[in-house]
Amino acid sequence: MSAHGKHTRNPGYQPGNHWVVCDVCGFDIRSSDAKERWDGLVVCPEDWEPRHPQDFVRAKEDQLQPDGPIRTEPSPDYIRTVPETEADNHTVPSGTFNEDTL
Repeated sequence: MSAHGKHTRNPGYQPGNHWVVCDVCGFDIRSSDAKERWDGLVVCPEDWEPRHPQDFVRAKEDQLQPDGPIRTEPSPDYIRTVPETEADNHTVPSGTFNEDTL
């Protein structure tokens, strides 16, 4: 008899081996043939499937901040200071263009 068939009216008595209904296909199967799936369903051997391995994959937590400073502070050698005579002069310097072409 196949596992996907309804049992006959008198299939034969088997002590302790009662009939159960497959939660997927709905056919009657003996309790000795039934299997419990990873999602808690009681199924026949044809409808049993293992849990997919990708269900157990865990993602790593992303590191959002860099390790240490991104760049170092500039040294004072690269800072240009404006001489006081240049800083006090608020006039616009004259250009080097030819005024005849304007």
